[in-house]
Amino acid sequence: IVSQGGDAHFSTNGVFPLSLGKKMLLTKGQLAYVRESFPDAVLLDGCIVSQGVVDAFTGAVQDCINFRSFLDPRNVLPDDLTEADRSMLLDKTNLAERSATKRKKKTAKAVVLGPFIISCAFMEDLQDRTRQIATQAGREAAAQLQRNSEQFTIV
Repeated sequence: IVSQGGDAHFSTNGVFPLSLGKKMLLTKGQLAYVRESFPDAVLLDGCIVSQGVVDAFTGAVQDCINFRSFLDPRNVLPDDLTEADRSMLLDKTNLAERSATKRKKKTAKAVVLGPFIISCAFMEDLQDRTRQIATQAGREAAAQLQRNSEQFTIV
């Protein structure tokens, strides 16, 4: 009965929180039935997720990169996942790295900034747009100073 409840929960949600296993008085060893019933399941820090969840997340990260955008993984992943679980899943994608300031992997196409995954191309677009705005504001300020200085004559 316990395994049927666990299987049903996992089949429906694509995730089996280890905290639910504790509530069902299961040890980690007894959770092996989930892995037996779903051999493609992935064990994370606080839960077991289906390969479908992993694939959907990987696809969302890839879309973020392809569309030069950003992603809030909390909108894509089940609520049962902890920050540590999301971090482990992200590591499995090999598409992003943790720090925007210390880019170790030059091949990383996205970085993690707070709870968000941001494509490097999106950040470059933001930098370019910010540079354009600053340049235009500088030109306008210089032109205004020029106009103001022309209004005054030195006697």
